[in-house]
Amino acid sequence: LLESHGVLCSESLSESSGNKDPLHETDLEMKQDAALFALSYPCINEAIEYCENRICNAIVANPRRSTLSSVFPEHSELIGEYFEEVVYGSGEQVFRTGDLADAFFVTEKGTVSIVGKGTDSNRYNRTSLFGHIDFFKQVPHTITATTGKGPQHILLCMKRNKFEEMVRDQPALAAVVQKTILELVL
Repeated sequence: LLESHGVLCSESLSESSGNKDPLHETDLEMKQDAALFALSYPCINEAIEYCENRICNAIVANPRRSTLSSVFPEHSELIGEYFEEVVYGSGEQVFRTGDLADAFFVTEKGTVSIVGKGTDSNRYNRTSLFGHIDFFKQVPHTITATTGKGPQHILLCMKRNKFEEMVRDQPALAAVVQKTILELVL
């Protein structure tokens, strides 16, 4: 697997597994392919460590992608371009019952408590989606959302104008968002 993605050269694989690559007739042919597309590592552990570091760095560099991929598994990176990050302090109100539902949210860090008529008090943690039902119904909020205890709560916010921009510019992407949210509601 590592070799097919250009991370490990053939010598390391053949030494560790004892098997030859059936796609390459000669070792020279395999080494030429690896030289064109890959970094070579003397052992599989170094190659795995390289891969792990690349994955960790990508997550640290863009935690929003990780958060959104939990909610929107398809196209989370593209969808993320339409969200904005909003930071709240402890106990701040995100919105209250009766407010215009002009955005929906995904918790990235911290917690949010949801209270409303006909609902039990719910606490939403990282990667939770909220405010979406009233947003898509285009009615005022029927719930109140307040951040929990703790110094910082980071929410990803999709405002109506950004969603409408997505509908206009990338309708297939907007359909993915709507389909995902519909599946969560049903």
